[in-house]
Amino acid sequence: MNPWGGGDVYGRLLGELRALPDFAGEVSVPARAARYRDYPLWVLPTVREAFGWQQLYSHQAECAEALHSGEDAILTTGTGSGKSAAAWLEYLNAAATYTAKAREVGVALAEAKPTALYLAPTKALARDQLHALQNWINRAGLDISIGTADGDTDAEAKRWVSSRADVVFTNPDYLHYVLLRQADKWRHLFRGLHLIVLDELHYWHGLQGAHIALVLRRLLRVAAQTGANPQVVMLSATAGSLTGAGTNAFTGRACSVVAADGSPAGEHTYLVVNPATRNAGTDSETPGSSLAAAARVTARSMFLGAKVLAFAGSRNGVEALSSMTREFLGDLDPVLVGKMAGYRGGYLPRERKELEQAFRSGALRGLASTSALELGIDIPNLDMTLTCAWPGSRASFRQQSGRAGRGEQQGISVFVPAENPLDHYYAADLQRILAEPETTVFDVHNPNVLLPHLCTAAAESPLTRSDIGVFGLGSTRVFDELTQAGWLRRRLRAGEDTWYWNLDRGENPWDDIDIRGGGEQVQIIVADTGEVLGFADATRADYTLHRDAIYVHQGRVWQVRERDERVAMVTPGPTMLRTRPWDEKQIRILKVSESRVFAGGELFTGEVEVLSRVIGYDLVRLPGAEFVSSHPLQLPTRILRTHATWFTIDDVLLEELGVNRDNQAGALHAAEHASIALLPMLISCDRWDLGGLSVPLHQQTDAPTVFVYDGLSGGTGFSEHGFTLAAEWYEATHRTVAECDCDTGCPRCIQSPKCGNNNKSLSKTDAVALLNHLRIALNSAPET
Repeated sequence: MNPWGGGDVYGRLLGELRALPDFAGEVSVPARAARYRDYPLWVLPTVREAFGWQQLYSHQAECAEALHSGEDAILTTGTGSGKSAAAWLEYLNAAATYTAKAREVGVALAEAKPTALYLAPTKALARDQLHALQNWINRAGLDISIGTADGDTDAEAKRWVSSRADVVFTNPDYLHYVLLRQADKWRHLFRGLHLIVLDELHYWHGLQGAHIALVLRRLLRVAAQTGANPQVVMLSATAGSLTGAGTNAFTGRACSVVAADGSPAGEHTYLVVNPATRNAGTDSETPGSSLAAAARVTARSMFLGAKVLAFAGSRNGVEALSSMTREFLGDLDPVLVGKMAGYRGGYLPRERKELEQAFRSGALRGLASTSALELGIDIPNLDMTLTCAWPGSRASFRQQSGRAGRGEQQGISVFVPAENPLDHYYAADLQRILAEPETTVFDVHNPNVLLPHLCTAAAESPLTRSDIGVFGLGSTRVFDELTQAGWLRRRLRAGEDTWYWNLDRGENPWDDIDIRGGGEQVQIIVADTGEVLGFADATRADYTLHRDAIYVHQGRVWQVRERDERVAMVTPGPTMLRTRPWDEKQIRILKVSESRVFAGGELFTGEVEVLSRVIGYDLVRLPGAEFVSSHPLQLPTRILRTHATWFTIDDVLLEELGVNRDNQAGALHAAEHASIALLPMLISCDRWDLGGLSVPLHQQTDAPTVFVYDGLSGGTGFSEHGFTLAAEWYEATHRTVAECDCDTGCPRCIQSPKCGNNNKSLSKTDAVALLNHLRIALNSAPET
């Protein structure tokens, strides 16, 4: 089947991609035939007719049966496989059954009308799914009112939704800050709550995953207190392992996992276009870079008639990719220049909605995006995806590539690796891309996450011993500790211990929780006009928005003139210059949780305190990142208490491995970079979620030491998982560095874009020797 029409464009495009000088291989997933099942007998005829299908895909029937039997369910089937229908089938049937029963008796029923709550990570996805559900409701002729409640909903509409809507579409943020905080106003929703839909499950991991899991548990707690017992269905095309012994990590409840996809799929071809390795120190916007290669492929594909969604790994990457694609289109067909745009976080809501609509309608034929558009927003007739730089996980890559060739259409997905070890690891063997998604990791017992949620739950309604199980605790010890610290008050009510929120602390514990786990935002404002240009995470602002930093937005270059903790004032900046920050860092070990001895060293995991400060920046000139000048900065020291995994190695052993004392720092530093880059191979995280430090002599370990730590306060569970899988982790790290064909180290093996001292003091040869010893020793060491 040719999805584009007008001749074999699909074949011609594949031919052109294969003929590129940078073409580095391909792998195809064959077409898959559909597997069908009859509707369950309990589904009413009006509901069957609403969907308009004679039969269901096998996974849709399996999911609906699980929900109907009172189980929670995780549904992890491919993009475009009808997961939404599987989620809503049982609810629509329950609502239709209730309506029929009410009509039969002719009076209002004593039980509450079934209601449902849909949660999505983005407002755009919620809007898409609302329209689909509304169509099914209309076709079935059901008396179900649906509405949206989020930060964009006006006050009058919110009042109607809270009192009348049977199905509420929102996001976890609004659920936390409004619905749970004002539960009495949402009693219509909570007392009849029959179903909770959590969409794009893979999106929630690390600190965000822990927050969402606890918000979900608080929601189930509030629903139970109003007499409801809803089922939870979680949807994702690519969620990794989320269950242990049948228990779901989000809810702590038993859960049925439906993963066998019964929908049909066309052949999907994955190709690698791998630009030549660049010299150390060159910039990502040079003509030979991955971004330039991605722009050429995007432009050529659009010229051939394809509708292309191109993903870049950063906001700056999106700006560069869209700009360079327009330049290439200018040479191919100037008419197409206006049909290419960029899309990323940091844009204002109005900008994002306009871009979404233009891409759907075909007014845009190409769009460069961050991961913001990898979610299930409906984009019709999308022919090809391009992923420039590994998106951090196989789950994200599969989400991105799954946007092309939906249903039985053929699809093309191009991977253009950037210059880093994880990209190199996957580009070297495409079969690795098709492996199972990484394990989803988060820690609901992170005290920085759990304790504020317990306080907030106590403010919603007093905690009791029954809440021990809700929050996965073994006893009331944490409740008592919060009482001793003055956050809660303990009382005896009806002969039972009860813990209340201490009102002397204030009446608003909800605002003490950052659901997205990203911390505060710095607002970027144009100095001359007062226009709000966008936002940036405060945790990264010292690096990207320090005074005189150069910042790119929608292809325009700005320079920071003034900056405080909340606002960065910018003016137009020099188009051919960029700033590159450098920092200094030290780590204090606070607590060792576990350790493991291996030949010549020891592996640890535990709590640490990271002290870091941006101390200056280099000014470089494009296109070759030519050094211009260095400038010092006077910025405060930031303190991060988090979790880390680290190893120590005997310095005498290093010399026996051929690593002399002068090269030890370079060996450790290179091993640190490579291990940070490769850890996301095992778990659902990104190298930007991690930090590291290597020292030839650490003051506490009294030995050469390499740390890898979670980049968010309290830890995310990522580094701890690395401790558990250390043998596999360092096996892959050694292989990637050793097999890289460069001589002295490059961005594909040991150089890092995150490096605080701009990749100085790196030794590839010595790192290979160290990593080889680690992989052998860790595979031989007993697991304790």
